[in-house]
This record gives sequence, C-alpha cells and structure tokens, in this order.
Amino acid sequence: MKSKCLFFLQHNIWRTPDQDPGAWSSSAISIMIKVLHIRYRLLPYYYTLFYKAHTNGSTVIRPLFHEYPKDKQTLDIFLQFLIGSNIMIAPVTDEGARQVEIYIPSSDWFNYYTGEEYLYSKIFRNISAPLDTIPILLKGGSIIPIQEYANNTKYSRKKPFGLIIILNSQGNAEGDLFYDDGESIDTIKTKSYYYSKFHWSSSNKKLKFNIIINNYSVMSNLILNTIIIYGLKNIPTKINVNKKEFYPKIRSFTQIVEINDLRLPMDKDFILTWLNTELMNIQIPEIVSTDSKYRMDCFPDPG
Repeated sequence: MKSKCLFFLQHNIWRTPDQDPGAWSSSAISIMIKVLHIRYRLLPYYYTLFYKAHTNGSTVIRPLFHEYPKDKQTLDIFLQFLIGSNIMIAPVTDEGARQVEIYIPSSDWFNYYTGEEYLYSKIFRNISAPLDTIPILLKGGSIIPIQEYANNTKYSRKKPFGLIIILNSQGNAEGDLFYDDGESIDTIKTKSYYYSKFHWSSSNKKLKFNIIINNYSVMSNLILNTIIIYGLKNIPTKINVNKKEFYPKIRSFTQIVEINDLRLPMDKDFILTWLNTELMNIQIPEIVSTDSKYRMDCFPDPG
C-alpha cells in the first residue's frame, strides 16, 4: 500500500528486523518490483496532481467522500482511497486474504490489470487480490499520463511518455499533464513549465493532444510512445497520425487495447484519427478451456 502513497518511506524501530527490500525473500522482492514499476509509471499523474494542489488547493490522496459527498455509504469507508479523482486503491489489509471487498461509488470504473468494467454503482463487490497484486481501479472519462520506469527518477524522466485512456459510457475521456525540471521551486511563478491537455471522442473518432504552454525546453527531447485504452466496445482497425498508420492490438487475455511505437514528439500538437472499427475479440486463456475447475455443467429439467 505504501507504494501508492505520496512518500514511499519505510521506518523501522531499533533492534527490530530490517524491512528494506534487500532483507526479504526473492519472491517478496519480485512483488515489490512489480508494484514499484506501477508507481514509477504513474509519477506524471502524481506530479500533475501536485501542481493542482499548489495552484487550486485540491488534494492528491483523498477519501471517497471527497469525490462523492452525497453518497452516505462513502463516509464509513476508510481503507479504500483515491489518487486524484481517477485512480482508486483498495488494499488488502487482512493477513492471508486473497480477495477484497470494494465499494463501487459510481459507474464506469475499470480493473487496472484486466480492463474489466464494473457496470453497477453504489454496490459492494469482492474482487480477486493475489499476493502479488494491489487492487487498482481506473475511472471512466479520464486520461492518465504515464512514463516508463527506470532505476530512479533521474533516469525515468528521460523515458517515453504514454497515455492511459479510460472511456466513459459516452465514449469520451480527457486529461492533462504538468511537467517541469522537477527541482526548481518557482517554475509556476516564472512559467518555465510544460502543460498539455488531451481529449478522446469516440463519436468524432479523434484524440486531440493540445499543448497549452511549453516553456520547458527538455520536452523537445521526449516522445509519446504508447496509448492504452480501456472501455472500447469497437476497436479502430487503423490509427492515423502525422501521416503515419498504426494498428491497435488487444493485450493478451484482457479487455485492454494498446497502440505502441508511436514516437510522437511531446512538444507538438497532434490529432489522432480513425475511420473504421471492429468488435473486440477477447482472447481466453487456454487453461479456461482445458482445466475442469472452469467447466460449468448444465442439467436441463427432464422433458
């Protein structure tokens, strides 16, 4: 759970067992690496939230009732929490538990790992939570900026960006990105930063990427390389942008669509378009067909 908080710190009491990652087993270390990769990928989203906290007074980590003040059910929920408005974390806090009960406060929430949509709102639902997985939900209607991970933030800041697009029931989504040198304390006052907005419209078959301000010259060295889409019912057969063509693919055994190797400059506006779509064909894991525990036998009534 610490990996999704603002400061990923681990404090220890004198003469108690070490808790740094190197003190754990190899299997535990692999789990820590997995969740840290997610944290690093989400750093541009966190950073944009901090920009809004500084300029607008909004919160970065918030309880559900901040977003859903009229839903009385959220007042008593203290284990689930939100990162901004668009990411929900539902940590497992009971020893040995491999599933967790979560509250879905509104429609258009999606499973981060599988792309499954939770169709019903204001209900509690049990979801799988294996030992190596922190349950994460993404809110429809949002676009979350991400960046590839590295050993530390000095190197990850040089990596390509991506967008996670989570569509709402109308097929729309929007988001933004704030970025600067990561060290100066007066970039907003001096306007030496980068800020862009993006909007996806399924009805207009467009993704617009608009730069609002770019006074951070390093952005000219960075690219947008990946687009990940949740909530698509029909997949574009071909994407057109900057006179180039790209072909979306479904991530294996999920409902998540990816467009890779875009190499679009982060310091230039662009419009991504498509004309034709096709129904999503989800690949079912082979084990579902071969393992008897997944079989369902139906016995019709006689006659």
